[in-house]
Amino acid sequence: MQRLAADAAKKAAQPDFVTAAAAALDDITTETTGHVHDEHAATAAAMAPVLDRVHRRGLRARLRSIVAAVAGTRTRQLGTAAVLAAITAASTLFAGICVSQSTVAAVSTAQPTTAATTDSRPSAVCGNMHTADGLTRLFADLSTTAWDGADVGLSVPLSDGRTMWIYGDTVKGEQTADGQYAPGWRWVHNSAVFTTADGCATGADSRDEILPSDGETFFWPTAAVQTRPGYVDVFASATTWPGTGDLSTIRYHGTRRFTVAVDGDRVRTVSSTKISSGPIAWGAGISRQRDGSVLIYGTEQPTTATGAPATFGKRLYVARAQHPDTPAGQYTVWAGPSRGFVSGLANAVPIVEGTQGVSTAVSAIDGTTSVVTKIDDALGTDVSLLTMNFATGAVNRQKLFTSKSTAHDATYLPYVHLIGDQAYVSVSHNRLNGALPDHGNDYKPTFRTVTLTRHQQGTHPRTVLNS
Repeated sequence: MQRLAADAAKKAAQPDFVTAAAAALDDITTETTGHVHDEHAATAAAMAPVLDRVHRRGLRARLRSIVAAVAGTRTRQLGTAAVLAAITAASTLFAGICVSQSTVAAVSTAQPTTAATTDSRPSAVCGNMHTADGLTRLFADLSTTAWDGADVGLSVPLSDGRTMWIYGDTVKGEQTADGQYAPGWRWVHNSAVFTTADGCATGADSRDEILPSDGETFFWPTAAVQTRPGYVDVFASATTWPGTGDLSTIRYHGTRRFTVAVDGDRVRTVSSTKISSGPIAWGAGISRQRDGSVLIYGTEQPTTATGAPATFGKRLYVARAQHPDTPAGQYTVWAGPSRGFVSGLANAVPIVEGTQGVSTAVSAIDGTTSVVTKIDDALGTDVSLLTMNFATGAVNRQKLFTSKSTAHDATYLPYVHLIGDQAYVSVSHNRLNGALPDHGNDYKPTFRTVTLTRHQQGTHPRTVLNS
């Protein structure tokens, strides 16, 4: 095993470190059998230089867990076959193919499986989640029958260390080599993607919607929060659309709150509760506060006497509740600086008006009174951070970046994501006429790095609410 360590170090220093790392791990795989328990320290030493060479590929965290399996107490628990499976999986990762956690757990000493055709991508992809470009590329590379593009894209940190990304209108299918949607692609109104801490993404194990449609009514997610381990509350807009492609024919019918159970990559609806029937769409955003309560935001489209939209932006309202599951009738709503928060939904007063108003949904930051939104929605230009002072009614507006829409690339529904110590904002892309873009990757989110103060970042998002 000492010889193996030396050979691996030499191979890791070669220019083609991907090939070298795979060869070094193959050597370890071949000769580790029978020596795992008493020679695991040498195996770890052999892999150490490999780790240093591959950190730019974003695989450091995943490989460290494999080294821990070989060098630590987990080896005695996993057994030789499982350790060899982990090393084989690591070899596959070096070759550029990401194997899902469930696949790794099931592998013994068999050879890893690669993609079936050049036009088919793995069910999971891996990348760098610690840069904006890395996040954009990660979702661009995800192209499967579970997820191949969507809008919305709010993120929910889970207590198991993963993140659940919840999307609206979604294409499920694969792409051809030239980036077109392959035959057999499907359209659903909501979906989910899971990412791991080490940067691997996979679509939720669901052929259909995670929030099932009710007849002609479907549900566009607007906000979500984990309420206890394994359970997430998702607020969604109840919507009908004749399917003509004419955006003016979209009709909203209030909001519902879904409780979904998350078990691995599976999502199962547990319950559905009607929140409101309009005109204020409560649940357009939600943030947990330091005292254990939640702020629940509502948006409203101002209209003319004929019912046509009067402004590009939406009015913004805010309510307080003890818990995301609190019935809407028990909310206290902000009724202006002189009255503060009072009972009765009818008493709600907008803290932001429709002129220079917010998006249909807002991305609220835990532990703060701040939201990220695009002013005047898809027809505006500025993605901004709005911070509200409920005592005075003042709203501080901080422009984060410009995101101008064109006829062929409408940008809308920004959501903020806190990953480590850095904040990123995703933006959805589509066409203003409601038609899908020609290229599959044009209907996927892009990310920007933004600077938020420690106060603006709020509380840690992975904290579970008290029931």
